[in-house]
Amino acid sequence: MKLCFFDDFKLGVLNGDQVVDVSDAVKDIPRVGPQDVINGVITGWATYKGKLEAAAKAGRGVPLMIAGVAFLIGALASWRGSLAGAVIMMVLFLHAARLALVAFDPYLASRPLAEALNRAPRGKLILDDQYYTFSSVVFYAEAYHGQPALLLNGRVNNLEYGSYATGAPDVFIDDARFVSLWNEPARYYLLTYGTDLPRLEELVGRASLRVVKKNADNYLLTNHPLP
Repeated sequence: MKLCFFDDFKLGVLNGDQVVDVSDAVKDIPRVGPQDVINGVITGWATYKGKLEAAAKAGRGVPLMIAGVAFLIGALASWRGSLAGAVIMMVLFLHAARLALVAFDPYLASRPLAEALNRAPRGKLILDDQYYTFSSVVFYAEAYHGQPALLLNGRVNNLEYGSYATGAPDVFIDDARFVSLWNEPARYYLLTYGTDLPRLEELVGRASLRVVKKNADNYLLTNHPLP
């Protein structure tokens, strides 16, 4: 199995001339930078080997052949001082990037979740895990601009240091407080991964996790029926 980083340090597995995104399989590894992910995979290889293999088989690959051809053309153009070769290389790289964006958009796009959130009745927003996990949804959810989102078990990595400071926003909640809030009459929305649904079902029960929108393996849930 050949591991690599691509697209701003997402972890991938090389499968022939394609790379498959397997970052979800290792999202439980605490990290500050990409090197932490690799270190976590190496030290926990017995745990992650099966997860990575399963994710690589189930995932959709992005073609690398076009990017490889572009690299070769660029190398030859640099060696021969050819401007035309450099232009061809840039065009091929842009085309390869477009193919990658098209291939991964159904899995990575957050706009559909944000649009569903904007259309739904107003409530309070909870992000499962760290802020950056669903930060793009918060960006697109214009109806919630200016309203702080709560972070369920999000007191990790760089956010943890300042979360205990005097005057820090009271946005970090644990499982016990989540259960209490989810059972209130007020409406709450939760953004989470599908892989975390079993844990949430154990906390509040499957019946109270109502799906507002699902996009790939990302879920927008609410605690009360929608009108």
